[in-house]
Amino acid sequence: MTLLADAAGLIAGLVGGTAHFVLLRWNTDLYLRPHGLGRAIALQGLRLALLAVVLVLLARQGALPLLLGALGVLAARWIVLRRVRGAAP
Repeated sequence: MTLLADAAGLIAGLVGGTAHFVLLRWNTDLYLRPHGLGRAIALQGLRLALLAVVLVLLARQGALPLLLGALGVLAARWIVLRRVRGAAP
């Protein structure tokens, strides 16, 4: 059962981190729009709350799932950055 919880922690970190960093790009675009400040602030709060909920749920499972979830977030950051840099002109 522990191996399953550990794997779930890594997958949850990957999914939560990917959502976090994809929404960060969208969030940045909203901040740059002339009338997008309200939506940008709301999305910022949603993005941070989503990642916090994922990490808190992992912390309740134990230290190893939390650490693997954090590793998943870092891996998601690397994946999203690599994808965005590859798409840039």
